[in-house]
Amino acid sequence: MTISECEMYLSSWIESMQDLINQGNCNKKLLEERILFLKRSLELIKEKNTANLVACGEWVDKHHVISMNGMTITGTYPTCNLCGYAEVGMEKHNNYCGNCGAKMKTIGE
Repeated sequence: MTISECEMYLSSWIESMQDLINQGNCNKKLLEERILFLKRSLELIKEKNTANLVACGEWVDKHHVISMNGMTITGTYPTCNLCGYAEVGMEKHNNYCGNCGAKMKTIGE
């Protein structure tokens, strides 16, 4: 079962229990407790799913003209293909982009 399917399944159970409460044909307190449990479970699944999402990018060589502190630097620098961040002055490529946090493949991988 995928996370999306699990989310749909729990949401469906919550909705069904809400319907039973609205119809008045059940132990309202028990179902409300179970609904709270299912909602918290759904929140945890969504948090876990979001926490596992990491953008993947790669360093690409790109020509830049960079101006800072009254100086202009030109050259070809490793650049994040997702956000355009240039890794100027680094001898070794980082495993993560310093700007957007993407996990980076190294050049040639």
